[in-house]
Amino acid sequence: MEWSEDGYRLKWNELAPELKSALTHVFSSPTLRHVHLRGIVVDSCFQLFSLFSDATALEELRLSRVHPESRPWRPQLRSLLVSEFGVADDILWRLLNPRIDNRPPHVKLFTVGLKANNSNEVLSNLIQAASPELQHLRLWVDSPHRLPHSFGANLRSIDFCIKHIFVSMAEFFERCGHRMQVEYITFEGEPGFQATPLVSLVNTNIIDSAVPKLSFLKMVQIRTSTSEWVDELRSSLPSLVERNLLTVTEIRRTDDEPYYDWE
Repeated sequence: MEWSEDGYRLKWNELAPELKSALTHVFSSPTLRHVHLRGIVVDSCFQLFSLFSDATALEELRLSRVHPESRPWRPQLRSLLVSEFGVADDILWRLLNPRIDNRPPHVKLFTVGLKANNSNEVLSNLIQAASPELQHLRLWVDSPHRLPHSFGANLRSIDFCIKHIFVSMAEFFERCGHRMQVEYITFEGEPGFQATPLVSLVNTNIIDSAVPKLSFLKMVQIRTSTSEWVDELRSSLPSLVERNLLTVTEIRRTDDEPYYDWE
């Protein structure tokens, strides 16, 4: 308990474990009918109302001088994975809540499985928030148009697992800034075309004009299940081939676990 200008306050999170457990048991009783709380400090209103989640017989709830105390969560994370597969809600935007301090010097590896329609803007904001220390980004997206609008200047490696590899390559190189220090870029997925010539599908000039500006770049790797178009790819991207930066790896893919290692 502490004294304030409007009377005594009970800080819920500072209660002894035994007392908190006993009160939680009372508040969640299915026979509880009337509650009057005056002068309680909680993390949030959600925390307060969750105390009564099992009080199915509750008829009257009186609350006065309730003080939500918004204390930031400051985790010392070095690695963060966020997956949106199989959920209807968008969890990414919740990480921008001011009560969560996800800024440096914390996250260095950020892995995101992205499926929500409007999450690319939120992802861009998260990348910018962690930019000074974020070094490695792994991103699974089902459309090239859901790539973030911008990328952190201090990234050392970026791994994309994505459909339509070549369209995604053009989208990425168009958005990457000339100050990026990225060294390794990997695109894993399918080419996104059948008989369509690569040069008509993608504006390869975008890639060729961006590559010379990335002075730290050491390798661009393409991982895919078919290599039939490798010769066309090499002839279409001289900026990568002439600098010996392009590597193509044929892999065996399975649809049994499409989100393996992303959840």
